[in-house]
Amino acid sequence: MKKLMNNIEKILLRVWWLYSYEVKNPVLSNISIEVASTLNVRPFEKIKISEKFPLINAAVVGLRCRTIVLTQTLLELMSAEELKAVFLHEYAHCKQKHQVKLLTVALLILILMMLPTSLIFLNIENELIAILLLVLMTCTAYIVMLSIIRYLTRRFEFEADLVAVEAFRDPAIYINMLKKLKIFDVEPSRKNLMNIFRSHPYVEERINRIIETFTKHV
Repeated sequence: MKKLMNNIEKILLRVWWLYSYEVKNPVLSNISIEVASTLNVRPFEKIKISEKFPLINAAVVGLRCRTIVLTQTLLELMSAEELKAVFLHEYAHCKQKHQVKLLTVALLILILMMLPTSLIFLNIENELIAILLLVLMTCTAYIVMLSIIRYLTRRFEFEADLVAVEAFRDPAIYINMLKKLKIFDVEPSRKNLMNIFRSHPYVEERINRIIETFTKHV
């Protein structure tokens, strides 16, 4: 039973942003508007807070980038300047249209993988073999799609970091914000096959990429 509850909690953690409520916080609203003008994008219409899980995270919800969700733990740990860095990172995702790109790629992969699968399924007379083949190819399509999408999400994280730091013009504060994120990055940084399914790069990788990129411009 305990193992089952742990598994359920892990699943709920993946959709932590669903457990949120809208707030009318003048400080957060001012930060949001200020940062949006820096990147020349529309400010978020809604700012939501999630208190259910002890996470330090932020996420933009929806393809239109109208809502941002922040965890209570993040708000407690970050200074005002670091919160600006967080908002910049999320707005950078919107400016680069990362959500739209991910959805487009996912749909294309599904079409390219499932179309030939359906044709093969329809041309096999043995029903059992056809079903087994359909299941196998569907699982393969899912793994391929997931690995590609996760690769893109990691790449987009790097991209959002660089866009945000360039606009923020203070890599030190941004890097300090990332270091605070590492408090809740419980997985050790190591290279293995399962890394292809990580949605985010390790914090150390993100910090190193920022240092390497902006050192070249000095």
